[in-house]
Amino acid sequence: LICVWFPLLTVSRWAWNPHFVIFWTALALATYFYKEKIGTLSFLIIGVALGALFHHHYVAILTTAPFLFFLCLPYLQKKEYKPVLLLVTGYLLPHLLFVLFDLKNPPGLFFGKYLLSGNTPHIEKGLSLATIGTHFVRNVAVYLETFIQNTFLQVLFGISLLTLIFLELKTHLMRTLTWIIPGTAILFGGVFLDEFQIRYVYSSILFIFVWLLFERKKFVPKFLSSTALVLLLFGSLLTVRTQLTQTEVYPPMSVVTAASEIISNTVASKQLKNVNV
Repeated sequence: LICVWFPLLTVSRWAWNPHFVIFWTALALATYFYKEKIGTLSFLIIGVALGALFHHHYVAILTTAPFLFFLCLPYLQKKEYKPVLLLVTGYLLPHLLFVLFDLKNPPGLFFGKYLLSGNTPHIEKGLSLATIGTHFVRNVAVYLETFIQNTFLQVLFGISLLTLIFLELKTHLMRTLTWIIPGTAILFGGVFLDEFQIRYVYSSILFIFVWLLFERKKFVPKFLSSTALVLLLFGSLLTVRTQLTQTEVYPPMSVVTAASEIISNTVASKQLKNVNV
């Protein structure tokens, strides 16, 4: 599944800043599961990796902030403050870079002109209950499309996921909240956006993926999680050939390579100096 899963293949095909949220999420979660072997430094790595998602798309904060909260909660309950301090410090460091840049270059760029100016792109200006409802339905459709492309399989996957969440809330409440809230928060936060794209969901998908992999002893939850994973695999096999053979974003690499050769030849033939490409 990791080799052919639709969103992973999509983000591997070309470089675009939102695509890297999957890498940082994977790094944070892998570090989390190996934190005993890595040691105390793992908490700082997790925090930095989660904070780095904000550099690739600001909506990722809807995913990372609740997950950070659930990571800190058991340590706060046990009054173990060092892991919490490292997690929060690591998380804030990547965000601090934006603040420092804005302070150094008034009136600022990211917070000053982009988020706090009142003119942030894609923020819904006229929000009503009807708009919220319409946007939520839209978000669910795009959310399922991020996981799997076939409409029929999307419906089956959505039903399996929703049923499993309902059952797991009764038996594994905290585990379910820890992974499902970060994995679905974008559905609710996204109602404030006037458009909703697949790239907004990328920061959520690995939380759902990992949650589906957890061991379940009862037959029905085990069947539902296995069904969801099989649907993802089957749906991805239906799209893998197209993804690998057709260029979704132009120009393709062949055109870029040809253009770079023309530039290099021009620079060499005309003996140009200090050329910026």
